[in-house]
Amino acid sequence: MSLQIYEKYLPWRPASGSPKNYICGEKIPVARTLLVGIVVLLFSSCYDKGDCLITNSTLISIKFKKRTDSSKDTAISLTSIQIIGSDIASGDTTATGVYLPVDPSKTEAAFIFHYPDNIRVIDNKNDTIKFNPDTLQFSYRNETVIMNSDCPALTYHKDVIVSKTTHDSTLIRVINNQLLKNAINFEILY
Repeated sequence: MSLQIYEKYLPWRPASGSPKNYICGEKIPVARTLLVGIVVLLFSSCYDKGDCLITNSTLISIKFKKRTDSSKDTAISLTSIQIIGSDIASGDTTATGVYLPVDPSKTEAAFIFHYPDNIRVIDNKNDTIKFNPDTLQFSYRNETVIMNSDCPALTYHKDVIVSKTTHDSTLIRVINNQLLKNAINFEILY
């Protein structure tokens, strides 16, 4: 079979009248096309193993929302957040949300939110309002997951719920009951 007969059966054969080193009549030299193809092949071979995309988290994400309009964040002043069962406590802060750590070896975590005193003036006299601290206790289930043989075993915390609280439980909403990166777990209305 001559080269001319073979070329007419190729779908990428040059259009009539175009030089033979162009593909489909376009001005793309064959050498450049082969070079791009080889580079793509080399880079794609680097990614033959599965990715170890780690999405689990050991933080409970809580956003504070306005009670009158739950679509808006609200800033809450806290003198501290204490982790029950440890001597760890955060410092004075005002925030629209908090991240609370959980212990991967346990299935419960509890925290105390301490609020600052509020001073108001009534009849030219200072009156101090003391806010009782709120306790939030969370329970969760741990599940170990192995994505593939190239990835480490990861612990996912699932079915996270508020098991006990001194805060009005009707003002706590579950958004996502699994601890994941960049996911909000609870909204508390103030």
